[in-house]
Amino acid sequence: METFGKLLKQYIFEQNYTIYQIAKETGIDRSFLQGVLAEKRKLPSKRFNDVINCKYFSANQVSNLCTAYWTERLGKEKFLKMLQIEQGLQGKIRQEILKPISYQAKSISDEMFISDRKNLLETVFSAINDSENKILYSNFDFENTEINQIVINACLNGKIKDFFHFIGQKSLSENGINFIFNTLCYAENGFYTHISPQDNVLTPIMPYFILTDKFLLQYDKECENGFLTASHSLREYVYKCVSQIKESCTSPVKIEPDALKNQEYLKLLYSSQNYQIFSAFDTAVCAKCATPQIIEAIATPEIKSIPGIISRLQHHFAFMQGNWEKHILTYKSLTDFVKTGRIPNFPPEYAYPVPPHLCSQLIKQYIQLSAYEHLQLTSDESFSTDYSICAFTCGNILFITTCNSLDNPAEYQGRITFTTEEKEIVDTFGDYFEYLSLSGKTFSAETTKKLLTAIAEELDATYGN
Repeated sequence: METFGKLLKQYIFEQNYTIYQIAKETGIDRSFLQGVLAEKRKLPSKRFNDVINCKYFSANQVSNLCTAYWTERLGKEKFLKMLQIEQGLQGKIRQEILKPISYQAKSISDEMFISDRKNLLETVFSAINDSENKILYSNFDFENTEINQIVINACLNGKIKDFFHFIGQKSLSENGINFIFNTLCYAENGFYTHISPQDNVLTPIMPYFILTDKFLLQYDKECENGFLTASHSLREYVYKCVSQIKESCTSPVKIEPDALKNQEYLKLLYSSQNYQIFSAFDTAVCAKCATPQIIEAIATPEIKSIPGIISRLQHHFAFMQGNWEKHILTYKSLTDFVKTGRIPNFPPEYAYPVPPHLCSQLIKQYIQLSAYEHLQLTSDESFSTDYSICAFTCGNILFITTCNSLDNPAEYQGRITFTTEEKEIVDTFGDYFEYLSLSGKTFSAETTKKLLTAIAEELDATYGN
């Protein structure tokens, strides 16, 4: 892959521009820019943003420049992890594991050794989908897409009643991004995955196992060899081992069906930090910009009947307007809000839609906040998602909330919450937010402010204020 300096130089001359033109357009000193092209200088992130936002490069060229720049800056491995985060936030990881599967049930014996990947996957499918099944205990690897698809499809088809899945702490450190989005997908469908303090492997030869009512299947990391047994004594032994593991496991996911309790839960977690510095990606207009006038206008009789609730909400949103280092909001969420007036943080029984004449007030609050929280809107052309998800870091904690696949996912966002203090994961998400803000997939803070202002002015002209 070409280095950033060489690629930038190539695109400048391919487009028949001069270094002088690029320097003038971006405000970068010409001699410094020449040093970058000669790979003698490193371009700071702010100047990189000037380059990709200038008028001289195509969308495809901007994408290639971003890949080269961030790969050099962070290293290939970490950059690939950030692309994983992007796939997760766009719902692509979720879509992949929820794909329909086409395995056929096969006759399996009480004891058999499997030495072929296709046969192993068919055996997994047959064992899990046996008509007598009620339990599934396993440490299957989320990185193995086929096994993952077989398991979640069995869960969704009602084949599994007692589900217990866990990974070790080391696996979380190594494969944390996939674990997060897979765990959310299972939680959205009512199934929990867990983290064990230690990497508990029942046998070093076959590190993965699947235990059902009738079978124990152990298989290797490559998913090419396995051993299936119906031995009652061996299944009982594994069951006891897993039961001991369960006692020390924790779930990183909490499902809270009540919006107010969910807010209290989040507030308790992030107020425990020594400082509150937020960086966030959001697919919904946030209630933190709701003024007292808006809260009073949208509050239903049910929520007004709770003593002191209005003042508590106002205090909560004032707190949320604290130190925002970066806030990225999808453009679609903004247009959805303008159309419907819905603030997805609240279910309908707690909040009416914001009246049209007050929508511009909330958007103007965003404009005011953008002065210090570096608010940016995503560009629908280069970043789009229908996944109802919010991810933000606060101090040393990563929070991700979603409500997809719940009884009424249109009610509000934030019912399912994933949290972790795994430093590498938190830091990688922080790097991703910076990457997204400087990737050509978001509008600059200045352009975002102009877009918000134009929308507010149009609402004022239509509905008055």
